[in-house]
Amino acid sequence: MLAHIVRRMLATIPVMAIVALFVFSLLYIAPGDPAAVITGDHASPEDVEKIRRSPGLDRPFLSRFGEWSWHILQADLGTSMFTGLPVTQLIAQRLEPTLSLMVVTLILAVTIAVPMGVIAAWKAVFVHALKNAAVPIVTVIGIGVALLIGGAVVTESVFAIPGLGRLTIDAIVRRDYPVIQGIVLLFSFIYVLVNLTVDVLYALLDPRIRY
Repeated sequence: MLAHIVRRMLATIPVMAIVALFVFSLLYIAPGDPAAVITGDHASPEDVEKIRRSPGLDRPFLSRFGEWSWHILQADLGTSMFTGLPVTQLIAQRLEPTLSLMVVTLILAVTIAVPMGVIAAWKAVFVHALKNAAVPIVTVIGIGVALLIGGAVVTESVFAIPGLGRLTIDAIVRRDYPVIQGIVLLFSFIYVLVNLTVDVLYALLDPRIRY
């Protein structure tokens, strides 16, 4: 099983590399000029060009991708083109509401997943029921986290929750590409990490599962 865990961990490296390349490419494949959006409709061509040079939008693709990747490895997600604040700071400010929403939702999901008929005694629950229900509970949690990553955008927008989902919507409206890139990269990393964790827990919780 240890060999499988190591293989799965190593497999996440190329996956995240592909995700990083796609996320970085959003700046080039998306319609419109982010520099023009930031400066507004009444800005002069000189102002637009100044904004474009500021984040290095006029440099070659591979050069910017290499530098961007190096900063990512140092936990530097860049600077917001709209607010001028570090993307990591913006994410940290919005992280608590999103985590609270996810925890509440997962607790409800786990509660439903636990068999109601096996809660007869303390020993029965923790020796038999929990063991038998562990695998489906882990499955529910894994699926729940994956759904919450996408559902956070809708839920936080509908209920005006100032979390990462709302930050994503605001960044898309403003075409604040560093913020969009940072959030998408973070969500992708969480999704890959959850899949890896669920895969490993299957083998630990159910001895019948072998790799």
